[in-house]
Amino acid sequence: TGVIQSFIKKTYEQSKSRRIKGGQYLEHEYPLFNTAIQKLALSLQLAGKNSFQLEEVKQLFSNDELDILQHGSLISVAENNWSFSNAMFQEHLAALLLSRMSFNEILIYCSVGTNIKKLKTKWIQTISSLIALLEPSDELFKKLLLFIEEDNIEIIFQTESSKYGNEFKLSILKKLIEKYI
Repeated sequence: TGVIQSFIKKTYEQSKSRRIKGGQYLEHEYPLFNTAIQKLALSLQLAGKNSFQLEEVKQLFSNDELDILQHGSLISVAENNWSFSNAMFQEHLAALLLSRMSFNEILIYCSVGTNIKKLKTKWIQTISSLIALLEPSDELFKKLLLFIEEDNIEIIFQTESSKYGNEFKLSILKKLIEKYI
């Protein structure tokens, strides 16, 4: 999370000399920017979209949040479409917000099914990013890996491999081979 937070802060630093409505500078608005940008990322993920129309963002954000978002370098506003300049930012920022939720809350947003839970396709990269943010000793990390292993073991190979020991990697590889042989 430190790298992502540092990145958000640096992008904000580049924008803080810009003036928003009323002639005010952005320089003292970092907490609002940080919250709004994560809220936009999660909102887009929940909607299964990569952009919102202006009318949609007006329903989700206050005027102050809209002002600060449109002046940030991570956000692209073109032809009334609001999106991240790169989908990777959306996924990582949504993962950062998810890192503060419980496993059950995450499942509500990211999975389908009642008896058998499956990860929604739109969330695969976000969950991979979330796993990269967590420590292997974290209970949430362990629960997410177990969920992925039960859902679609191949997804584990899309996550940050440096988080796993050789023994774990070998066990997952064996399970994957057994699944198809």
